[in-house]
Amino acid sequence: MKVRLIRLLTFALTATALIAPSYSAQASLSLSNTWVSNNGLTNFTFSQITISKTIVLASSESITVTGVLQSDAGGTPAALGNGTVVISYQKVDPTNAYANVGTAESVTTTTNSSGAFAESFTAPASGMYVLTLGIDDGASSRLVRAIQEGGAPYFIYSFDGSPGMSISVPGSQVFGDTATVNILLTSPNGGPLANESVTVKIMRTGYENEYSSGEFASDVTGAISLELPAPNYDTLTVTVTSFPSDIAAGDFSLMPISVPAVISIATPSNFITPTVVLPTSESITAAIPSQWANGSVRKTAYLEIISRYESNTAYTPVQFAIDPLVSTDIKNEFIKQANIASKFWGAALLPDPHVELTTISDASRLIYCQAENYLGHLGTSIATCLNQPNLLASYVDPPSGQTQAAGATGWGNSSLFTVSTDATAVNSQVSFIPGHELRNQVDKNVSLPALPNLFGDGPLYFGFALGNFTSPGLLDDQLSAAHSGFASSDVIDIDAELVAAQGDGPEYLVWLGKQYFIASAAVELLISEFGITKYIDWMQARHLTDTGNAVADMKSTFQTAFGMSWATWAPIANAYLNDLNKGTVKLLGVYTGTTPVLSTVNTLSEFKINGTSMLTAGTSLNVANGTTSVTVIATPTDSAATRVITGATGLVTGNNTVTVVVTAEDGTTTKNYTATVVVAAATPPPPPPSTPEPPAPQPTAPEPTPTPTPSPTPTPSPTPTPSPTPTSEPTPTPTPTPTPSPTPTSTPSPKASTYFSITKSSANLSKVTIKSGSMSLTSKIGKSVQLTLPTVGSKDAQVVVSVKTPSGATFKISTSKVSKNKAYIVPAVKFATSGKYVFTLSYGTSKKTITVNVSN
Repeated sequence: MKVRLIRLLTFALTATALIAPSYSAQASLSLSNTWVSNNGLTNFTFSQITISKTIVLASSESITVTGVLQSDAGGTPAALGNGTVVISYQKVDPTNAYANVGTAESVTTTTNSSGAFAESFTAPASGMYVLTLGIDDGASSRLVRAIQEGGAPYFIYSFDGSPGMSISVPGSQVFGDTATVNILLTSPNGGPLANESVTVKIMRTGYENEYSSGEFASDVTGAISLELPAPNYDTLTVTVTSFPSDIAAGDFSLMPISVPAVISIATPSNFITPTVVLPTSESITAAIPSQWANGSVRKTAYLEIISRYESNTAYTPVQFAIDPLVSTDIKNEFIKQANIASKFWGAALLPDPHVELTTISDASRLIYCQAENYLGHLGTSIATCLNQPNLLASYVDPPSGQTQAAGATGWGNSSLFTVSTDATAVNSQVSFIPGHELRNQVDKNVSLPALPNLFGDGPLYFGFALGNFTSPGLLDDQLSAAHSGFASSDVIDIDAELVAAQGDGPEYLVWLGKQYFIASAAVELLISEFGITKYIDWMQARHLTDTGNAVADMKSTFQTAFGMSWATWAPIANAYLNDLNKGTVKLLGVYTGTTPVLSTVNTLSEFKINGTSMLTAGTSLNVANGTTSVTVIATPTDSAATRVITGATGLVTGNNTVTVVVTAEDGTTTKNYTATVVVAAATPPPPPPSTPEPPAPQPTAPEPTPTPTPSPTPTPSPTPTPSPTPTSEPTPTPTPTPTPSPTPTSTPSPKASTYFSITKSSANLSKVTIKSGSMSLTSKIGKSVQLTLPTVGSKDAQVVVSVKTPSGATFKISTSKVSKNKAYIVPAVKFATSGKYVFTLSYGTSKKTITVNVSN
C-alpha cells in the first residue's frame, strides 16, 4: 500500500509534531543521592550514583552501576572501604500497580578504600525492572530503591531485541518529480513486523532545524511505501525511526532503531517551453463585450491590437521555470497569457523571453535561484541565494479567498512572477501581470526612458488588453473612474500630469494610480485614432532623440510618428480622459472631428419599474406595504445619451416619485420622465360588505400594475371571489365584463434558467460577504455565487434580492423579513450564460449592488 505524504516538504520549515520519543542510550544517568538510615548502630549514605544506560537497553547489553558508600559509625560520615554492596533488580508488572513478578536477581560488589564501587551485569530478560541498592555490615543493614531526579523510581526497560529495518530511496532525483521511499520492518527473528509505527523525518541536509515529519504504520508484510512531494533542495536526508513496544501495556519486545538515507536532487540546467494552444483572432473578437459600440474608442483600439496579434505569426514562445507548488489552473493561465503577449510583440521587440513562476515560500527559493543563475542574473552562488529572503513577497497581499501575483521585470529578457499560495483561483491579476511585465521588457529593449511615466513604463493598457484577450470586459473595470485616482469634479490636463511630482509613500501610490489611468487611456486613444503600427513605430523612434529632456523628446517625435503636433492632439486627449473619468465617453469620431454633430436625442426607448412599462405619462404602480425600493430599467433611445435615476430607493408609505433625467449626446438637451410608485398602507380598509361594487384586489408584494379599463356596470356576485395572491410583476388581464377580482398574470420575460438557476449544491460554490455598497466579482459558467449580508442594521427589515441578467431582464430571487442586527444569506445562484449579472439587495433605506462578471 502506497501512502502519500501530503505537503511533507513545504519547507515553511517549522517543526511539526509526531516525532518519535528518543530512546537512544546516553553515556550515563546520574541519580539523586540516596540516604540510607536505620535503627542500627550505623547510618549509611549512597551518593554519586550513576548508571551507564538510560532506561532502555537490549537484553544482550551490559549495564554498569557506580557510586560511593559512606557510613557514620563514629558520628561523622566517612568513606566505607571494603564494604559489601548488593545491587538487585526486581521485575514488576506495569499493568498491575507495579507488583513484583518472580524472584529478584542480584550482583554483589565491594567498595575500595574511598568507598567507591562499580559493578556491571547483563540486562535481564525482557521486561520492566526496579533497581535497588543494599548494604549489610552485620550490625546494621539497609535496602533502598534507586530514584531519579525529582524522586521518581528508576526502572530498567529491557527488550528482547531490535527490529530489522531497511529503507530504499532514489539515489538521484529529478527536480520537480515525486520521490518514493520504501521501508521494510522485520522482527528480531526475521519475520514480518506488521502494524508497527515508525516516524519518517525529512530534513534539508545540514540544516537540523529545517525538517518535517509524519507517523506511519506497516502493513501485514511489514512494508511502508511513501511518496514525497517534489523535493525543493539539492540534498535531503530521510530518517526512519521505529517506535518501542507498548511499555504501558507490558510489551517489551522491541528496541527502537533509526536508519537514515540521502536523496540527491539534480539541479535543472535550463528552462522548459510548455506546449500551448493560443486563441484565434476570431475567438478573441467574439469575446468583445456587446456594450462596446462600433466606432467607440475602446472597440476600435482593441480590434487594432487583435489585428497585430493575428498578423504577427513569427514569435518566440516563452520559456518557463515553474515551481511545482503553483496550481495547474494558475500555471496554465500564465503560460497562455505570456505567450499571447509574446506573439503580439514579436521576436524583434521581445526576443527570447523567459518567465520564472514561483510561490511565496522557502520551497520556491531553489527554482528562483537556479533560474536566475541560468540566465546570468544571480551574481552570487546558489547556496548564498537560498539564504536570502524572497523580495517579491511584500508585493503580494491577496484578499481572503483569492490568489494574486506580483511581477518584476528582470535584466535582459526575463520576468519574475510571485504567486500567493493562500488560494488557487485565477483572477484578473493573474491574467494582467504576464502581459504587463513582458511589455516592460519591450520598453527596455527600445530604451524608453523611465520618466515621464506616460508612454514609458506606465501604459498598462497593453498588459490589461493582452492579459484579457479571453475576457476583455475586465478593461471596463480597470480603466474606469473607480480606478482613475481622480475625483469626478477634477479637470484632467495631460500636460500637467506629465510633470506631476511623484512624492513618497501614499502620495506616490496616488500619483502612480493617476499615471496608470492617464497613460493607459491615452494609449487607447492613440491606437484607435492612428493605428497600432504607428504607435509601435513611435515607441521605437523615441529613443533616437535624447536631449536629456524626456518630455521634450516625447513631444518632438510625436509629429513625425503621427503627422499631428502634440499641441493639436493634447486637447483631444484631455476631452477623452475627462469623459472617461466621468463615465460619459463618446464615439471616436466625436473626439477626432470626423463626427462633429452630436445627437440631441433625449428620449427613452424603455422605461420600466418592476417590469411594468411607465412610458405613458402619469402612470403609477402600486406596491406592497413595506417596499423600500423598486427596480428601474431606463434605456435611452440613443446609446450615446445618458440617464440618471432618482427616487427608486427609500420609498415610504403613500405616493413616491421616480424620476429619470435623460441627457442627449450633446450634453445639454435633457428630458425628464416621472412615474408614481404607491406604497400600500400597513392595514388597508376592508371592502364594504353590501356594496354592489367588486372588492378591490388586496395587493401583496410585488403589487400588480392595473391597466385602466372602462367602468362598465359590474354584475354582482352572491359570493365575492377572494383576491388571489399575484405572481411576480403581474399585469391584470382586462375583460369585457370585469369580475369582482381581476386575475393578474405575469409580464412575459425570458426564463431565468436561460441565464442562471437557484441551487443548493455546495460544489463550485463561492461564498462572498458583502462589505460595501458596490462590489465587483468574477465567476465562470457552471459555478455558483452565494452572497451574505452581514446585518440589516438596528431595525427589522424586509430584504428584497433581484438580479439583472446580461439580456437586461431583471428577476426577483428572494424576499425575506430579517430581524435587526441579523445576517441574511441569499440563495446560491448558478450561472448558465456568460456576461454581466447585477445583484441588488434592498432593505430599509439601504441598497447594495454586486456585479458578477461571468466568463466561459
